Amino acid sequence: MVDQFMKLKQSSPNLNKGFTLVELLVTTLIASAVLGMSLQLITDQRKQFVGDQLRSESNQTLRAGMDLIGTDARIAGDFLQSDSELPVVSVIDESAVTSPGNNGDILVFQRKMIPDTLRLCADLSAGTVLTVAKGPATSVEVGCGTYSDGNTNSFNDNVDAFRNHRCEADGNSVCDTTSAPSVGNCNDESVWAYIHNPVTKEGEFFQYAFESSSTSGGTTENQLHRCDSSTWNHVYTYDSTAPTNNPLIYILEERQYSLVGDILMLTENRNSTIEITNNVAEFQADVVTDSSTMNSFNPDLYEVTDWQSIKYLDVSMEATDTAESDVVTLKQSQRQISSKFFPRNVLSRD
Repeated sequence: MVDQFMKLKQSSPNLNKGFTLVELLVTTLIASAVLGMSLQLITDQRKQFVGDQLRSESNQTLRAGMDLIGTDARIAGDFLQSDSELPVVSVIDESAVTSPGNNGDILVFQRKMIPDTLRLCADLSAGTVLTVAKGPATSVEVGCGTYSDGNTNSFNDNVDAFRNHRCEADGNSVCDTTSAPSVGNCNDESVWAYIHNPVTKEGEFFQYAFESSSTSGGTTENQLHRCDSSTWNHVYTYDSTAPTNNPLIYILEERQYSLVGDILMLTENRNSTIEITNNVAEFQADVVTDSSTMNSFNPDLYEVTDWQSIKYLDVSMEATDTAESDVVTLKQSQRQISSKFFPRNVLSRD
């Protein structure tokens, strides 16, 4: 048996032979090629996945801001059809913006919260009390409109509308504020109002928290009491000979969109500012009318071009270059969106 095994072993010279160096090299090269192609495929798939993810996030970021702008654009001008002198829609071109850190256009919308307005019935250059209605019932105070007290509560009907709106600001219709708060102590029943001079086109926001009524010598006066601590930026003059020259007071909401750094900001009533969306590289707005396209419209918020002539607004936003290390960088065409918006009351006429 041993002899037979030895003979078999001697007759099988390749029984213990391994791979040759050439075979190992060929095998290694093939394996490396397969591994390289696999890694390339994985890398390409990861780039595609990251790219799709970044595009989706970028589009969602831009769309969130654009949707909010669209909502404001559609309701811009509510109750302001007859007030074409107000800058209901304004676009300040980037080249004219002087605010530090601003990197794009500024887009501004205004709308009245209630249809009623008041006229200033006394000069106003300082102080916190605004006389807004004056005269005996059923008579006309020259330059101050008609004084009408339908419910005989000593308040002009338009002042009543202001009062009802203010009292509901805290979520219930009961007027809980029984006296004028001290300056700087606005409460939950205070609201923002806007005073506008139709002659100089100047205007500003103020916050008020109370209405009062007084009668002397058969004449009734109604006042609004300002509660914020700011001072008046302009002088508002009462003209007893020209009613249309007297400043008007609105319950007005203004919403201003601007790009500060790479953050799209929303400023309400030129006071409180909130961040809408980040990673925005560019914010542009143009006003299109029947005759032209303008990149600046009502640029100083006071010199007014008739906002009712607007055909539509063309707004575009571009996202910043978002990349994960050097894996992927989005192309411009993949990170920019544009939309056209049609303010509700454009092209409307009384």
